[in-house]
Parts: sequence; structure tokens; C-alpha cells
Amino acid sequence: MHEYNFQITADDDKGLPFGPVNKDNMDISRLIIDFTCWLDPSESITSLEHLMVMAEPPTALVPPWRSNYPLDNTTSVFIPEDLYPLTFYRNNLISDGKAVVLDMAAGTPGLTYVVSFVAKAGVSLRKREVDTLMTIDQPLNPNMVALADTIPVYNYPLFITMTTALPLGFGSPFGRVYINNQVAAPITVTLPPSPLLGDVVSVLDYGETASTYPVSFIGAYGSEAFSIPGTEFISNISGDDLTFEWTGTYWAIGTKLYPILG
Repeated sequence: MHEYNFQITADDDKGLPFGPVNKDNMDISRLIIDFTCWLDPSESITSLEHLMVMAEPPTALVPPWRSNYPLDNTTSVFIPEDLYPLTFYRNNLISDGKAVVLDMAAGTPGLTYVVSFVAKAGVSLRKREVDTLMTIDQPLNPNMVALADTIPVYNYPLFITMTTALPLGFGSPFGRVYINNQVAAPITVTLPPSPLLGDVVSVLDYGETASTYPVSFIGAYGSEAFSIPGTEFISNISGDDLTFEWTGTYWAIGTKLYPILG
């Protein structure tokens, strides 16, 4: 397997392209962002915020210059419908917290996706936004682009190791999260923005550390209510297996033992 590693430097504000992203296996693409040159020697990345993937909408069927200066034998560009969105498989920290790994699955061939997140440093509390364009050349797995029965968008669990904001569309209709705390501190999970009625986010304390390092759950806009009164829910039971179902007005909290809390 080949991996491509990208460097974030202290003055990296020029928007220079990173280059190709190689496949981890038949189903997964892996993107590694190395922040070593941007961080102070004693720092590491402690949280990942505003993690999201969006298909880049075309501004026109053909580039604007072709409209003004048409070429011979040109054809319109076909923009496919985003039937198989690029989705997160997991995100992780490596290299002692100096690099972020994003694993993604599927993606509609012919579309370009914007992959964005904000990384927060642990000592200086500086933040760095990273925006990456990923163009899907070929289907990673032909089964994911079949016209018959399709694999659900978030069929795979999303592994998280730190404070993370879940992306738009996660939980439609079901999203699974495994938490394996790697920062040795309490973390926060932000539930996805603009949920639809019946969306479910299921969260497992995979590393069984919640009693030592509690996990806080909040809504994407900070004002969404939970079935247990308040706009924040804190899990402090190791191995907790929770569900958050959007009722249209609040997140209904359930566990394996009790279908609905509150």
C-alpha cells in the first residue's frame, strides 16, 4: 500500500495543491495531513472541528472562457447526480498527535468533493483550517456505484479519537460512532447539523474510558435540546452505548438498557 503525506507549514496560506490521494484498500481512500512544521515542538493536535464533506457544485456546464471563446468540436460537461456521497470511515491521530488521518469511502465518479476540517493545537490553542478537493476518477468499489441495491451512506462506523464535530448528513438514516479516546482528557462530540426527522446517531465508548474522561454531546448549533433537559449531555459510564434520535425538535437519548432516557 502507498500513502501520500502532506505537510502543513507555518506560512501555508497560498492554497498550493497537495496532489493525489492513494487508496488504503479497494473501499477506502486515506488522506494524511502532517502538521509538524506548523506546530510548536511541545504541541500536538487535540481536536478536530467542523469535519465535513460536500460535493462541489458546478458553476456552469462548461468553463466561462469557453462561453466567450468557444472551441471547435466542444461538448457540454455532464455532471452526475451525487448518488454515492464520499463518506467518512474514521479519523485518527498519528505521529504523537502531529498528523491527522482521514479515511473515506465511496464517492460518485465524475464529482469533486470538498473535504474540510479545523485542527486545534493543544498548547497555543491556534486553529488551522484545511480544505482539500478530491476528484473521484473511478469507483473505489464497483459495488458502491451499482444501480441496484446500494450500500448505506454510513454503513461503516466512524472511529474518532478526540473532540470531533460529526459531518452534515451523518445519521441519515443511521450513523455509528466508535470513540477510542487518545488525548487522555475529556472530549466533546458535536452532533450533525440540520438533522432530519428520524435520523439516528449511535455512539459506543469503544475504548471504555468515559468514566475517566467523560464525553460531552452537544448540538451543532449549540441550542438543540436533549430528552434529558439541557443543551448538553455528558456520558461518564465506560463502555456506554448510546443512541441520539432526532424527533424534529430535540435529540431523544437512548441506551441498550433503556430505549429512551428522560
